Amino acid sequence: MIIGAVGILSASTCLSTTFMIHRKKSRRLSGYMFDPRTVERKQQSPQFYIIQASPPRSGSTLIANLLTGLFDAPNNDMCFLAGDFFELDPHNPSSCIRKSHVVKTHVPEVDRTEAWFRSTGVNDVFFISTNREGVTLAGDAFCARLNVLCMEYGNILYSNQDEMRIMVSRVATRIREEIPLLASSMNEEGGFQRLVAMEGMTKSMAELPFTEVNSKFSIHGGHREHWGKA
Repeated sequence: MIIGAVGILSASTCLSTTFMIHRKKSRRLSGYMFDPRTVERKQQSPQFYIIQASPPRSGSTLIANLLTGLFDAPNNDMCFLAGDFFELDPHNPSSCIRKSHVVKTHVPEVDRTEAWFRSTGVNDVFFISTNREGVTLAGDAFCARLNVLCMEYGNILYSNQDEMRIMVSRVATRIREEIPLLASSMNEEGGFQRLVAMEGMTKSMAELPFTEVNSKFSIHGGHREHWGKA
């Protein structure tokens, strides 16, 4: 079975007052629109960030790759920030955050993470996280935050490409319903193709040592075996 974890407000306003009051109320992102039918996106500084922040073994690599395909060019390298990223300059033009809307991290310091990304001048910062067996990134209060969308690990599993496509659609629908500001920015086909490519890379690296890492998908050698097929 193929399973999980291969492992907005406009920039001129504060984190969408409209969204904070009622996140079901839709509002367009000002200043950033692209044709969702196209796979290749123009390289420009992001107008929103989606922080994929989950505990390990909760499908984090899978959902981070899906989100990258949905919101960035499917060929992008994964933008991953380790626990020391607070020491980095958020304005560094060579940083992966300058060309990625989706950033993966396992850092549980939510307020500090949000503040760091807001310091780039982008006010639309959202978290999309996965939970497994009751374990969340930062406790129950994390998923109750208005700019956080939490998903259960069991809802992102699939065993073939037909189920994969259904899962992609399910996740995209959930995002549209919970964070309508992102609705027009999604490319479902890009998300699906990203996962197809991720699965191919995972299979090709299955016999490699865990120390081998593919930066595009943030996949280690023997990724699933190392994590107990999680």
